[in-house]
Amino acid sequence: MDGTKAFVDKGSSYGSVKQASIILASTGRIAIDAVGLSILKELGSNKPIIEMQIFEQEQISRAVELGLGVTRPEDIEIVTDITTGGQYAEGLMHIFLNG
Repeated sequence: MDGTKAFVDKGSSYGSVKQASIILASTGRIAIDAVGLSILKELGSNKPIIEMQIFEQEQISRAVELGLGVTRPEDIEIVTDITTGGQYAEGLMHIFLNG
């Protein structure tokens, strides 16, 4: 997932853009979407994304229902190879475990 820049409101093709400067890779479809949502929360996305728990978001909860991957945030591990990435990953983990 290319997260160098992200639309934080109004959909996936227009709206406010923020610099995320991150690239994600995963074999888990739910896991990568959950981490992507935590990045949107960290960037200050729109109210529906900010206020709703990640695994309660419609796309995530439906994917869990269909058995497409992880079923809870605790099943996700973020791996990085640099110190600053590790610190950022810890912050993201806190977001999707708590919000």
